[in-house]
Amino acid sequence: MGTLEFIIAVFVILQVILFFKLWRMADNVNEIVKKMRFPYNKSESSYPEQYSKFLFLLYNKSRCDAREYLIKVMWGSRDMNSMVSCDKAKDFETYYYSLKLKYKSWFDKLGEEFPLFDDLKKEKK
Repeated sequence: MGTLEFIIAVFVILQVILFFKLWRMADNVNEIVKKMRFPYNKSESSYPEQYSKFLFLLYNKSRCDAREYLIKVMWGSRDMNSMVSCDKAKDFETYYYSLKLKYKSWFDKLGEEFPLFDDLKKEKK
């Protein structure tokens, strides 16, 4: 009878340990879900707010919505405003290159090439 009681006691102890391990895992899952919710908590996110919103639209909505948002962000950027208002072709190329450098990775996420300025102008309308 002593061995049976010992086995039951070990089984109960293991059940308690398992319970607390599962409880800790559930807390970790809740923490991960909290971090993944949108809008992102700015103190916990390493991405800028606009890029986070772009990724949210890309993965949770549609590519079309993400592309529209990307074009809107580009047209609101300082480089785009400088590029549109510059007088010299050399300055235009410089601003276009910096715009391309900044947003090329965004277009890569969409699976598209960075568009020419004329195409961007058409899409704005």
